[in-house]
Amino acid sequence: ITAHVNFDDLMAGAGDAGWDRGEVRPLGSFLALHGAFDLLPAAVASGGVLKPDEWATFAAARRLLLPSGMGSDLKVLAQGRGAAWSSFCEMQTPPPIEA
Repeated sequence: ITAHVNFDDLMAGAGDAGWDRGEVRPLGSFLALHGAFDLLPAAVASGGVLKPDEWATFAAARRLLLPSGMGSDLKVLAQGRGAAWSSFCEMQTPPPIEA
């Protein structure tokens, strides 16, 4: 399900409720920051040959991560508060350059 979302209103509402504001990110960037590359078949990283069933996983990942797919069209806004939010923020480290 997709929807047109007014992120400015969501961020303002969260701020009014005492939540920390996240930032709006492209879907591909958000997924990359949170381990999407770890879900790819091992052959992708090693340059090996993909098995037939691995091609579907690879194709789905490309659609979600790359700007030519949904990676830049769809956006993600994460907001929160408390210990869980702090832990989430600490996890947000950029993927390696070669990713």
